[in-house]
Amino acid sequence: MNDEIDHLLFEDESMIRDYQAIQKTWFLRGKQHVIRTTGKHRGVKLLATVDYATGQIIWQEDEQYIAETFLNFLQRGVSVSDIGVVKSNIETRDFCV
Repeated sequence: MNDEIDHLLFEDESMIRDYQAIQKTWFLRGKQHVIRTTGKHRGVKLLATVDYATGQIIWQEDEQYIAETFLNFLQRGVSVSDIGVVKSNIETRDFCV
């Protein structure tokens, strides 16, 4: 891109649930319906990074979103993008709480 910036990466996470949120529903007063649910709160967690200059997309799907999930994704993204400078500056202990 220029002499100072080799890569510009945008990263985002998304948590997609496979059940309908039923906190608020619209029914006439006194005419509420019983809505059956599975009782399970399954879903998928997606993490993705896009390289602004090349358009390369790196993504990962997981069942849970914990610190290790995020750290593994960052390390995978760094190795795939071959960004040695960033890789040498990432200290995983700084991200762990």
